[in-house]
Order: sequence, then C-alpha cells, then structure tokens
Amino acid sequence: MQLYYFDFDLRNILLRYMSRIEVHFRTSVVYLVSNCYADIPLWYLRDSVLDGKILESSVYKKAIAELKKELVIKHHIDLHPQEQAAPAWKALEFLPFGVIISIYESLLDIHLKCEIAKRYGINSPNTFSNYINTVRKLRNSCAHSKVLFDKRLDKAICNGPAGISKEERHALSGMYKVTRYMLGQISIHRVEDLERDLRTAYERVKDNCVRKIIAEQSGLQFS
Repeated sequence: MQLYYFDFDLRNILLRYMSRIEVHFRTSVVYLVSNCYADIPLWYLRDSVLDGKILESSVYKKAIAELKKELVIKHHIDLHPQEQAAPAWKALEFLPFGVIISIYESLLDIHLKCEIAKRYGINSPNTFSNYINTVRKLRNSCAHSKVLFDKRLDKAICNGPAGISKEERHALSGMYKVTRYMLGQISIHRVEDLERDLRTAYERVKDNCVRKIIAEQSGLQFS
C-alpha cells in the first residue's frame, strides 16, 4: 500500500510541474514561429513552413479537424468565413502536446528549430526533440495513471545537459532528470518546489523494504 500511494503521489506531483513545461514549450513555438512568419498567420497549414509529411498525416488532419469544434475557433471562423481557419496564436492553444512537438520537428527552417531549442539551453534540435519527447512520454504515463516507479523507456535518453548516466537512459530517474532540467530552464523556484514535494511524498514511505524497491527500480535518490 505504501508503494501504491507513493506512486500515486509521484504521478500527481510530476504531472503538475510538467504542465508548466508543456505550456512554456507551446508558447515558445507559437511566439517564435509566428514572428518569423508574421505575414502567414496560418503557417501551421503551409508546406512552405512545415514538412509536407505532417500536413498529409492522418493524425495531423484529425487534430486540425477537431479544432473546428472548439468554441473559440468556431467563433473566429464565423466572424471570418473567408479564412476557414484561425491564426496560429489561437489554434495551437487547442492542439495536443504531441502534435505541438510534431510541428516543431517538422519545421523546415533549421535555424528556427535551433532558436527554440536554445531557449532551453540546448544547441542540438535532435537532443531537444529527445528531451521534449521524454517529458511527453512521462506526462502521458502520469495522465493515464500508469505505474511509474519501475517505468522503462523504449527509446533511450540521449546525451545532453541534463547529465544522464548510462544506467539512467531508460529509467525513471533519467526521465526525472530531464524533466527537472527542462523545468529549471523555465523557473528555478519551481524546481525547488518539485524537489520539496517529492521529498515529502518519499518521507511518507516508512517501510525500508519499500524504500529499497523504489531506489532499485526507479533509480531515484532522496537522501
């Protein structure tokens, strides 16, 4: 029961702080790309901005179709029927986290991708994609109430500024370090809050056998 409740607390704590990363990333993409293509308000629908593969994918087409069901988007189209779509600064607010990541990865302008990545202290767009997708996978596990303490990634975390060891590249501890790093690029105070909340949750685990399981399976350290 102690392991169950710790895992429950862990999911809720991480989900709360990962939402900050998602919002910040979404805002960065909208702001930087929209300013780069100020004369193309519907840039998220243009093959001059995004790789045509994403525009033709069934997942993306479905996400764009779902946008029209949102009241804000419906209202915009009613006011501007000639456009048939809302500008990026309105539309991307309603797209799923994974779709926003796909938009970033599909940008044709490599310099723009680098500019977004550098907002998080990362020079390589490939490393940034690996990190933001690690956050996404951990967030999805939390949102769908999956067991976390022994979670393993199918795709390894790559080398980067989060300082992931070889042993952590598939483990929860590695995912946590990436999340902690990304959050730290947004607010060091939120990192302090995250560490405090996790330590409080761990201290509620009184059984040493359970603590051993957490340490061995997750790689997380609270000492």
